[in-house]
Amino acid sequence: MTPIPTPRLALVSRALRLRCPHCGQRGAIHRWFTMRTICPRCGISLTAGNSVGANLLNLIIAEAVLLTAIVGVVVTSWPDPPWTLLQYGAPVLMLLTPLVFFPFSRL
Repeated sequence: MTPIPTPRLALVSRALRLRCPHCGQRGAIHRWFTMRTICPRCGISLTAGNSVGANLLNLIIAEAVLLTAIVGVVVTSWPDPPWTLLQYGAPVLMLLTPLVFFPFSRL
């Protein structure tokens, strides 16, 4: 008997709630930057071979957030955008966004 695959919307919902992608229970994240190796409830491996995709997803989200923020600031403040704010705010946002989205992208 083959297991029924979990719908993608359910997987995304579980990742946003920081829950196990397989069973949906809490406890997949030990600390913000540390995942458990196996789910405490269902025993599925949570660290097996997903780091490249997770890092790519995290990078794409960080770039999208940065681009959206820059375009939003420039468009709303045109014809005199705050270039100094963008000059210092963009690198800070680029450093903080991947840290904020790290556990979500791992799950």
